[in-house]
Amino acid sequence: MTQTILLSDETYKKLASLASGFSTPSQVIEKLIDAYEKGINEPVSNNADSNHISNATPTRLGDNLSNNIDIIYFPNNSESQFKIEFLEKNIAYVKLFYANGESKIKIWHRGLFTENSSVNGNLRSGYLRGWRDKGIYKAEVTTDQSNFSN
Repeated sequence: MTQTILLSDETYKKLASLASGFSTPSQVIEKLIDAYEKGINEPVSNNADSNHISNATPTRLGDNLSNNIDIIYFPNNSESQFKIEFLEKNIAYVKLFYANGESKIKIWHRGLFTENSSVNGNLRSGYLRGWRDKGIYKAEVTTDQSNFSN
C-alpha cells in the first residue's frame, strides 16, 4: 500500500538534493529513516539561524553518512543577517573550497529569491548540489567579497 504526502516546495528541493541518479523521493526518505534509526544521524535542529551549519543527512544515497560540509555566512556567521543583506543588495558571492586545495568564487544573483526563501535550501539545491562528488568541503557566503578568507 502506498500513501501520498504533501511537501512544501522548499522541503521537496531539499529532498531532491539528497537523491542521486534515479533515486525516487520514497527511496531517499527510506534511506534517511534507516540512517536515523541506526543512530548515524542526530536529529536536525530547527534553528534557522544556526551559526554553523553542518550536513546531518547524506546528500547522496549510499555514501558515507558521516561526512560534513561547512557553510559559513557573513556577516557574523549569521544566516538571517546574510539573508537581509542579500535581499537588499540583490547579489551575493559563494566561495567554494575543494579538497584538492582549489577555491572558486561564484556570483549568486537574487533572481526569484524572496524573504520566504531558504538560504540553506537554495545553496544545497544550487551551488552545493552534489558537493561530495565535486570535492567541495566548505562554502563561504557573503554580499561583500572582502569578507572571504584567503
